[in-house]
Amino acid sequence: MMKRREFLGTSLTALAWTQFPSIAWSLKTQHQWLLVGRSNRSLAGASLDRAGTPVPSILEVYDHRFQLLQTVQIPFIAHSWAQNRKSPHLAYGFSKWGNEAGIVDLKARRFTALLEREPHKRFFGHGLALADGRMLLSMRNDQTKKAELVFYKDLKPTGTIELGASYAHELRFAPQDSNLVVAAAGNREKSGQIAWVDVREKKIVREMNSGFQLPAHFRFLGADDQKILVLGIANKPAIEIIEGKTAHYLESEAPFTAQKGNRPESLNAVLDPQNSKIAWVAVYGGSVYLKVDTTAKKIVETVASPGARHAFGSDGRMYLGRISETLADAHARLQTWNSGWKPLDPPAEIGNSSHVDGIQPVS
Repeated sequence: MMKRREFLGTSLTALAWTQFPSIAWSLKTQHQWLLVGRSNRSLAGASLDRAGTPVPSILEVYDHRFQLLQTVQIPFIAHSWAQNRKSPHLAYGFSKWGNEAGIVDLKARRFTALLEREPHKRFFGHGLALADGRMLLSMRNDQTKKAELVFYKDLKPTGTIELGASYAHELRFAPQDSNLVVAAAGNREKSGQIAWVDVREKKIVREMNSGFQLPAHFRFLGADDQKILVLGIANKPAIEIIEGKTAHYLESEAPFTAQKGNRPESLNAVLDPQNSKIAWVAVYGGSVYLKVDTTAKKIVETVASPGARHAFGSDGRMYLGRISETLADAHARLQTWNSGWKPLDPPAEIGNSSHVDGIQPVS
């Protein structure tokens, strides 16, 4: 019979792997590879309502010390990446609001193929790897105007879960249940939602309205799915903390510089390694970082930072990344925390993708 300590250890190991392909939120994740993208940042006409023209880009793969390991040319801009759990050398990339998603073979160092799709369905930027080797992708059916989660086996769709909302974006497994997926879903006609979806039953089992009309991303703040930091697009830099059945929507009252053509979007977040109740949130389009006390549910500081974009953890440290707005192919300049935010020494510049995705190294 397995002892309780052994059971917990096994469970936590499985949990870490379940969450591993997601953006590097956990500072305890060690020695992962980092997948980022470099492009001209043009969506070429893509929007919530329609796909744009594909724009070629480059996947850059870094080790945990930000040494560039490989680059792979791909025929579209990937918003985020997920690693296949049965074939870890395969990384799936997903376009944002686009018609393209595809696979990179990290062993062969090449792009292999685009995923197949029905003509009226578009990829909405995020996906998860299931234990059996399938992928679960966020998509939108433009014909029915409904959000969907679509199962993929290799290149082909094999099943659908209808969500009902117009725009589903980021997906995450619930921390204690790999059969429960949480999704951020926006809607232009009403409040956005956070939806809990049972993958086996293929249905929504719980929904909660968000203060964001377009909630896009979120992070779990504990060992269950009852406390969530929600990120999204608003008129001011803002975050939301869901605790049980209560939502606390918080806007920064500090001055900020709006980026032309972009409303402030709280895009990425990382926990402070010196104080786990503190999260740092990058607000793209608002040119600030928010320092959030997740226990007090309060924005305690708003730090001006032009081009604020990245906030992630890697190898026990947290990093912020800013993009220069003067270069079409700008890279994010990284800073790390060591009793204050400081530029990396030696300097490191990563790609200008929306997210930095941590994956298990591939031999």
